[in-house]
Amino acid sequence: SGMKQASNELTLGEDEDVLLVSSAPAASAPVQSAPGAGSGSQQRRVPEKKKSAGTLAAYGTANYTLARAFKSGGGGGDGFSLVCEQPHSLAVVGGEHVVALRYAKASFAVWSWTKSHPVMQFGAPERLRCIAVANSSFFLAGGADSGCVHVWDITTGTLLATWEAHFKRVTCATFTADDAFLVTAAEDSIINVWDVASMIASGDTSIPSEKRRLWRKPLRTWSQHSLPITQVVCGFSAAAGTRVFSVSLDHTLKIWDIPADCLVASVVFPAPLSCLALDPVERFVVAGARDGKLYRLDLVDTTAGLSDVEAAQLGVGEEQAYSVAGAGAARPVTCVTVTDAGRRFISGAADGTVIVWDTLSRVPLATLPKAKGAVTNIVVSRTPHLQSLKVDKSCTGFPMQPLRRLHLSKDEEAHRSTWAYQTGPLWQQLEAVWTNDGEADECRGPPTQLSELMAWQEDLALGHFKKELVATTERDAELQQLRERVAHLEQREERWKQVSNQLYGSFKDKT
Repeated sequence: SGMKQASNELTLGEDEDVLLVSSAPAASAPVQSAPGAGSGSQQRRVPEKKKSAGTLAAYGTANYTLARAFKSGGGGGDGFSLVCEQPHSLAVVGGEHVVALRYAKASFAVWSWTKSHPVMQFGAPERLRCIAVANSSFFLAGGADSGCVHVWDITTGTLLATWEAHFKRVTCATFTADDAFLVTAAEDSIINVWDVASMIASGDTSIPSEKRRLWRKPLRTWSQHSLPITQVVCGFSAAAGTRVFSVSLDHTLKIWDIPADCLVASVVFPAPLSCLALDPVERFVVAGARDGKLYRLDLVDTTAGLSDVEAAQLGVGEEQAYSVAGAGAARPVTCVTVTDAGRRFISGAADGTVIVWDTLSRVPLATLPKAKGAVTNIVVSRTPHLQSLKVDKSCTGFPMQPLRRLHLSKDEEAHRSTWAYQTGPLWQQLEAVWTNDGEADECRGPPTQLSELMAWQEDLALGHFKKELVATTERDAELQQLRERVAHLEQREERWKQVSNQLYGSFKDKT
């Protein structure tokens, strides 16, 4: 791939982030005829060029030097030809494990920062097209060619839930910042928003099937795109204010609001869009297109605020583009990510080019060694345990187990109450509310069974809804009183106007 082999030790500076770049294998050369040979002459077979393997490498973000070149342990001499062939097939779990999809073999490969060979390899239930890891690193979701979505508990490897999410192949998925929702998109041009707690609970056989069927419905469904969706990105706020950004081959970027269930903005670009990156504070987005250009769209105007973007059909022109391709034919931009608190972003193209850009000046700051195949994934990872791992290789901070291909058996399902929900973000949030809720039964204590947990969550939500309904009723009554008061004052004002007019007429007649 044009990159020299890195040593076994990581060469990263203090508090330096890691940039992971994967590329697909280059296509082999076709059979050619001998130079000067006519149509009737015998063709001379030129030996096919050996198919180059894909690559997976880690770079330091300080000066973008190679820190680690990962190796495949699949055997057969295929190298990385079967790893990370697709976009959205690479992720980092807990800052310690690098997880990649083997699409053709329907399997996973996992690396650690201390070893260049995989530490784990295991099969998937079917061919997965994309993966997404929760921000808490407790859950991993995978979208399949069949339209199904699978969710695992990473700490135990348990397959928690499987459901039919789309009619066609799932192209991308992502969790919201608080892991409350999972957003999926597919080639059917539909975006679905799923409640993570409900979908995980729907895989628990101890819950009645009627209730599980109700839970397996999307919380939000948006179908305004007209062509396959290539990427979705969630904002960094909590679920109550989360916005979803999506790009599609229909030349549009759309902004959605989860609580309001509405389309906030639709932006038209000059070319089909293949990837998207969002600034950490949502000041701008960078979209990669198939014309070999990157387009930056500012979301916040310093004078008018976000209102200029809301409910608008906007257009992005060539003056807002970064040219990624050289003098030759334009190569599609395949992936892009924002780093360094939005001051830089990194793009990858189908010709193997990886460029680091300055956000403000739009000037390339660095170019990584060119890969022979298309760049498929670019991931920036903050690795809090890297320094300890360099000192003590036996240190393992975040636990990860091989992911199971099948659901739990009935005997294992009976012990489902003791698994990692009690250490996950959902349990922590609900247990905190349970402890602080004044109406909770102190004798009963926190829930232990998942069905009890979900039932209590429903009761709690219903109680909050009733409280909100009462408060709304009181506000409506106050508003009605204010309206009646205003109407009474308007009547008095009208009467005083009549009296004033009469007095003025009498005075005018006398004079």
